[in-house]
Order: sequence, then C-alpha cells, then structure tokens
Amino acid sequence: MPRVAIVTGGTRGIGAAISIGLKDAGYTVAASYAGNDEAANKFKGDTGIAVYKWDVGDFGACAAGIAKVEADLGPVEILVNNAGITRDGLLHKMSAENWHTVIRTNLDSVFNMTQPLINGMRERGFGRIITISSINGQKGQMGQTNYSAAKAGVIGFTKALAQEGARKGITANVVAPGYIGTEMVMAIPEQIRNEIVSEIPVGRLGEPWEICLPEGNEYLWISPVGFITTGNCINFPVTTELLTGTHTVRVRLPGGCEFYDYLYLYGKHCGDDTPPQPGGIITARIGNGVRAWPNPAQGLLKVEMGFSGPKTLQLFRADGRRLMHRETEDAYLEISTGPFPAGAYWLDVSAGGGHERLKIIILK
Repeated sequence: MPRVAIVTGGTRGIGAAISIGLKDAGYTVAASYAGNDEAANKFKGDTGIAVYKWDVGDFGACAAGIAKVEADLGPVEILVNNAGITRDGLLHKMSAENWHTVIRTNLDSVFNMTQPLINGMRERGFGRIITISSINGQKGQMGQTNYSAAKAGVIGFTKALAQEGARKGITANVVAPGYIGTEMVMAIPEQIRNEIVSEIPVGRLGEPWEICLPEGNEYLWISPVGFITTGNCINFPVTTELLTGTHTVRVRLPGGCEFYDYLYLYGKHCGDDTPPQPGGIITARIGNGVRAWPNPAQGLLKVEMGFSGPKTLQLFRADGRRLMHRETEDAYLEISTGPFPAGAYWLDVSAGGGHERLKIIILK
C-alpha cells in the first residue's frame, strides 16, 4: 500500500512541485492550503491530488486536519513542512503583528504539524519529516528579520528532532533553497529582484521543480535507507547545471554489508547520460580519466587519476567559489572533507591540456 504524505502549502509554488513529484513517485499525497480556494480547486482538478484547508499556524486546526487526512487516506508517514509567508520590512519599522504572523506560519507550523504525527511514526517505526527552509535562514537578509529568524529556527528544530527520532526509524531533514521563481518571490519589487538575480552566478532564479529532485521514483530524504541523511540541511543556494546528473550514495555497514541509494540533481539542459560511478561521498564519474570514492571512517575523498605528469586539482562550491587548489604529479590523492560543509561541489582535474570534472556532494 502506498505511503501517505502531507505537503503543507502544497498547492502552489515549491509545494505544488513536491506534491506532484511525490504523486508521480507512487505516494498518496494530501496537499494542505490556507486560503486560496480557487487555486487549490484548480490544482486538485489538474492533478487529482486531494486538498485540505487549514491554518498551519493553529495547533488545533493542524491536529484536526491531520485526523481528517488519516481517516480518508491512512496513516501519514511522510510530512513536508513547506508552508511559508513573508511580511518584509526593516526591523525599526516592523510591527509586532508582522513579526508574529511570520513566526506563527513559518516556524510554529513546523511544531504544529510534526507533534501530532510523531507518536504514530514512533509506533510504526517509520517516518520522514522534511522541512523547507531558505538560504536566508543561514545568511540572513535585510528586511527579513522575521523570515530569517523563522527559517533559521526550523534548521535547529530539525537537527534536534533528528536525534530524537533516529532510533525509531524517523529521519528529519531540511532543504534550504535559494531564490526560486514562486509567486512569493515574484512579488518582490522588480528592482530588488533584479539585484538578487545579479548575485546568482547562473543569472536566473531557480524553478520549483528543481527542488523536487526526482530520481527513479525516489527521493533521498524519504528513502527507506533513512539513516543516510537524517539531521542534514541540504542546501541549494544557487541553481547550476554543472552538477546535474545522477549521484550514487554508498553506505558501508559494520561487517562489510553495503548498499546504495541515488540522488539526481536536475537541470534543464543536461547532456550527461553517463551512468553513475558507484562509491562517491556522493559522486558521479564524467569521462574516463578520473575516479573518486570516499573513506567515510576517515572523512577522506580519494581521487585516482589515470594519466601521468603534472596535474592541477581544484575544488569548487556549486556557486563557483574555489575552495582548494593543489598541484601534484601523483596519480593518487587523498583530500580531507573535514573542512567542507555538507553540500554540492565539483572537482576539476587538469593535465597536459586535458580536463576532467567530477560532480561531488558531501553529506555529513
């Protein structure tokens, strides 16, 4: 029987993309919404996804809404806390109402939705809780003290919850998108929006479907192999096609048992049909000259280069910032991943006029 998922704010923007992706992946989906009946009914008619109306800032309304979903569809085992609003303004001009409204919808809602579900997940020994944060919850944003505080708060909530739920088969993770072209972002004044886009290396806003990250009808953060990634904040600060493609996650257990899971970074123009190279921290192989694989116990990325002579290795973040530059003649190299936070990277290897690029994602 398909697992049941609730996506809050699931009828528009990122939430709609996640709802559709989960349905396409075979899950039974309930999309909650707060007030736009016309948009919700159109979404239901277009997708066949059940929609439910309640205020995620109201604990009693959440408990009642969840009870209705479970009566209609069955026990909820996947929760995507996506609902969010903005009430922007500089702090010295911000009203108490605008502060509390954002905190109530963006932060309190995560408790309001998770708490009524957690006991059932613990009893069944399975639960997947995904919360949508924002890059502004990590770096802050002028005029968004309320929004940034709420989005930072859900990261702390999730990291604590991950520790509580891990032994009961419950994982909790955060996805922190950059600026995505949703109705909320498009409502930002054009001049400010253009300034934001000018700071994005690829020169455009992200698309809602790019947060969904489907691969083979599965999602890393709701994978049955739950302990791979509990407690992480998965960052997508920029959209970049350099990291698109399939990434293989290898998990090695005591006694030698291994199994694999997959993550697909999805881009609009991806010409890489190369099959995944098993064994990355998460890594995919491009070309024939370079291989990379991890030693998780030691926090090392091992790189093997199938050509001789002087070589230049450079490690970049997804936004293009260079983190490492190393010259070597060795064919084998170990790179400590300790200094690098979890996230998306690429490794460039140049030698004798040739060039190889490997996509790497580090999960910690």
